[in-house]
Amino acid sequence: MKKIILFVATSLMMAISSYATVYRVTAYSLETEGDGSSWQSPMSLVNALSVAQADDIIYLKAGTYIIDNAINISKPITLKGGFLGTDDETMAGKPLTIFDTDRKTTFNSVLSITTTSSGAINKVINIGLKNGYARGLYKKGQADLLVEGCLIMTNGLANAGTGKGALVESATGATITFRNTEFRANRQESDAKGTGSPQPALSLAGCKEAIVDGCSFFGNSLLIVPPGTGEASNMPLGDKFTQGSAIYTTVKTTVVGCRFSGNCANIRSNSNTSGTIWFANGSSGSIVSNSLFYGNYDRSAWNYNGKSSGAIVQQMGNVSETLEVVGSTFAYNLSDV
Repeated sequence: MKKIILFVATSLMMAISSYATVYRVTAYSLETEGDGSSWQSPMSLVNALSVAQADDIIYLKAGTYIIDNAINISKPITLKGGFLGTDDETMAGKPLTIFDTDRKTTFNSVLSITTTSSGAINKVINIGLKNGYARGLYKKGQADLLVEGCLIMTNGLANAGTGKGALVESATGATITFRNTEFRANRQESDAKGTGSPQPALSLAGCKEAIVDGCSFFGNSLLIVPPGTGEASNMPLGDKFTQGSAIYTTVKTTVVGCRFSGNCANIRSNSNTSGTIWFANGSSGSIVSNSLFYGNYDRSAWNYNGKSSGAIVQQMGNVSETLEVVGSTFAYNLSDV
């Protein structure tokens, strides 16, 4: 009997020691740092990120955090925002923690995740990414990624950069999931002649597969402008093209229960196609189901003759590659071509 009791006690100690540590955060930086063990002793986001280890969790009080530098994560941890800041259960009326660059141009991405641990996962829950110079989120490395209940908005202010809202690349073996997340107005602002890079809100490459579930894409890539604007090479953005205004993917991607509206793409001579979603080489086996495409626009740019566009564009490598579209609605999607 003594041996059994000793075994049980030892097992409980091992289980307790394997629990993740939870840190509580109330601001990007604090004059007085707590240890994060309670909401009465909070840490700053900067300090929490420096001490968190693999599988740890960071809870963040709701509100807007003006950040001074890119938030870099290279360990499989969880960020969960939107808390009222009184306990670990009560969420704020608007359960969202927003990281805002305040339009700084000194760093490209608001949040950069580069975890290389295969089989691990990073989770980003109830977080807003706002005003990133090149984009909101950058992801590479073999760890899986879950982005849930997030708002990715008004990123991609620069005249260059792939994936105005989020860019996934060099993520071999990783499964990337965006769930119940809104991509809003991630687009270039400048309309200077001959400059710019009107890129998609979400660019997916170099991972195992992607799942886009219950997400919304509104007003991404370019402002909707009068028909014909930019038809000549000397017109605003006339010689630039878009690889899909909402999503561009080169991996197997499942799009389910999503909404696409007011996304605008350019079509020009060195781009065979454009569209709201562009399924490119490598994306065979992709599925679009139970989704709504409403009022998206592909505008003509310089020398677009012979090119094509649409709410969904399939441009894969050979006839054996497949795309399945089921149970979806298409209405008032426009194209100059």
